[in-house]
Amino acid sequence: MKRPKITDGKVSKYVDYLEDKLKGFEIGSIEAESYLSLKNFISQGNALLAKIKFDGSELGDKDDKQIERGLKFADKMLDHNSALRDLFEKVGGEKIKELESRTYEKKVASSYEAAMPDRK
Repeated sequence: MKRPKITDGKVSKYVDYLEDKLKGFEIGSIEAESYLSLKNFISQGNALLAKIKFDGSELGDKDDKQIERGLKFADKMLDHNSALRDLFEKVGGEKIKELESRTYEKKVASSYEAAMPDRK
């Protein structure tokens, strides 16, 4: 549908606001959110692997959870990277960039707070 010409400034501002909200629904698809979540998971896993410094004796320590988590992540790393590429292709780079910029604009303490509407 083509947008009609709006002469009233307040109505135009309100329509812009509503269109921006609708755009957020379009961009915030499950695939785009999955991409961002998986990207974050991979980044955190890579940081964990980069921090691990060991000489090999730690591999025998069953109480060392950091090594265990790092090895589990490393075992599936190529699968995760492949899934991330697939999601990127499905969603498209532009939509992801826009969603990332919106995600980082709004800093929230919890997912509940993120779901709450902005105060005016």
